[in-house]
Amino acid sequence: EYITARVEDVFAKGWTEAEADLVVQSGKKIPYYFTGSKLTVADRQYLLGVGIDLTEIKKVEEALRKSEEKYRQIFEYAVEGIYQTTPEGRFISVNPAMANILGYDSPQSLIDEIKDIRKQLYVSQNDRDDFIRLIKQNQAVKEFEVQFYRKDNKKIWVSLHARPVYDDKGNLGIIEGFISDITQRKEATEALRE
Repeated sequence: EYITARVEDVFAKGWTEAEADLVVQSGKKIPYYFTGSKLTVADRQYLLGVGIDLTEIKKVEEALRKSEEKYRQIFEYAVEGIYQTTPEGRFISVNPAMANILGYDSPQSLIDEIKDIRKQLYVSQNDRDDFIRLIKQNQAVKEFEVQFYRKDNKKIWVSLHARPVYDDKGNLGIIEGFISDITQRKEATEALRE
């Protein structure tokens, strides 16, 4: 019925396209993309059609879908916070662990409420400046330990791992990385020191 309607479109509108399975002689179904145009020859109307086998494209699409799903699950269920920010200090994306570490109900609430990472998260704003300087100099930052404010204004210690991502012109476009809550470790170290 779908293909019949598309054929009718050719004669009514002059052109159509459709994606459907083509059943070959063996009974196997092959995904195809069809186009059809109306052709008039000697006052008779014909349908001129072309079909493209989509088997390989469908395999690639399915592999891509599975790959995206795998990485989406890693992002969603990671125990460490995963984030992307602008150099200016806005979150682009965060995972649920990141929101949880910072005391937010959801990744979206963290993104919506934090407008300036330097002023709203960093206990010492100079630490943000040092972090950005290191990102620009070293291409990556590992185990950068700083104090952050949680949503409830409680101070926590975090360890940042990050790398810069540059745009086509060589400008720092985004910063992406991981965050771990190291408050318990810091407190234990301080208790031992005392």
